[in-house]
Order: sequence, then structure tokens, then C-alpha cells
Amino acid sequence: MLGEGFEAKLGDFGLVRQVIRHGGGGTPRTTVIGSMDYMDPNYIELGTLSPASDIYSFGLVLLEVVTGVRPSIPGTAAHRNTLIAAVTESHSRKAILEMVDERLKGELNQWWWQMERVMVTGLTCVDPARDERPSIKDVIDLLSKHEQSPTSSRYMRDASMRPRDRFPFILTRNVALANAKVTSLAY
Repeated sequence: MLGEGFEAKLGDFGLVRQVIRHGGGGTPRTTVIGSMDYMDPNYIELGTLSPASDIYSFGLVLLEVVTGVRPSIPGTAAHRNTLIAAVTESHSRKAILEMVDERLKGELNQWWWQMERVMVTGLTCVDPARDERPSIKDVIDLLSKHEQSPTSSRYMRDASMRPRDRFPFILTRNVALANAKVTSLAY
């Protein structure tokens, strides 16, 4: 997703923009095509894109990387994201780490607090309310500095759900970034 120097290695997270010309010489129009699983529900319903649309897709990628689960199961209801539903349900029971991919569980004892941070950040990114999603700068702060996430997100409103409040003795570690410069995510 991002290289060592935080240069973008992957962008649009499932969205592909394509220029289409109508009638051989008309005005170019950008159409979004790609996997429906990663598309912002606001785009699907309203047809509008924003930087928050990329944040939504990025959040899904975060959840998929840590859980090893695809965003939806073939044959489920259209636009129903089963990964988000499963992680949200586990999070509501304060058992979010049960969703960690079995292949990563050997690392869980040492890195559980980072896996939890990635999953909670992913949930914050896929908030159904576009205005509640963090900016990419906030996401990087959440993942690198272990700061409290934006309190506007429904996943972070309840103090019992904020990792810092639940685990104050663990999240005192600071992780320094080699380069805090962030490049655009395909915008």
C-alpha cells in the first residue's frame, strides 16, 4: 500500500477510473468501474465520489489484510459487506482480535495491540457516514503514533471502545516513521 518512504504503491483500492468518449468526439467522462466490494456505499447509492470514498476502500483493505477474509461472500445480499459486519459484531463484543487471520495468530502475543489498532482504524475508515471517516492524515496518525482516533467516529465514541482507554499500559509505545510525508491516494 505504502512503501518505506510512504510513497503510494497501491491506489484506488478496487476502483478504476476510465475515460469514455461518447459519439467518437464528445466530452470525456470519468466512470468508476471495479469490484463492488470495495466501493463506497455512498458512491453506489448517490453516484458521488470524494476522498472519503478512497478512505472507505482503504479501510476495507486494512480489515482484509489483518483478517484474511474477503469483503463479501459470493451469494450474499447485494452491497452487503460481510467482513465489515463480522468485524463490527466482534468489536461490539470487545472481542475484535478473534477476527485476526489464523496465519497471524502466532504473532498475536507480541503484536496484538497493533493488530487491534489496524482493525479499529479500518472500522473507522468504513463508517457508513462519509463525514465521520478520518482523513488520510488522521489514519496515518492513528496507525503510527497511537493517538486516539477521531471521536466523531461511531467506533470511537464509547470510551470503552477506545484502545487507549482500555489498554493504557500498552499504547505508550511510540513508533517513529522513517518519513512522515504522505502522497495522494490516486486523487
